[in-house]
Amino acid sequence: MINNIGEKIKTLAICSMIIGCLFSCAGAIICWSDELFLIGFVVLIGGCLISWCGSFVLYGFGELITQTTDIAKRIQNIQVLSAYQNSTQPGNITKEMIDEIEAEVINDYENQKKNVLTKKK
Repeated sequence: MINNIGEKIKTLAICSMIIGCLFSCAGAIICWSDELFLIGFVVLIGGCLISWCGSFVLYGFGELITQTTDIAKRIQNIQVLSAYQNSTQPGNITKEMIDEIEAEVINDYENQKKNVLTKKK
């Protein structure tokens, strides 16, 4: 439940925006059925805009958590690699751990490279 909480918060932001827009549409339809056309349009437009803008804060918070988690993970990997290279700090660092961290760093770099190339298109 606690794992990958940043992505869960971002999903919650998207779901809350969709639900808010659906309720705005329902409210507008109810107003239109009572022949309150102008109020119906205000409810539709205003409700959707408020839901959309309200989701920014929640989605941004989720993105902040996701990025902070990634940064902490990378710092930890750098510390492990640094301790291994200096070999002045005691620890139970094995060659397999170093290989795994190096593969993860290379994989992260390749994923970032793909994201940059995808965004340019």
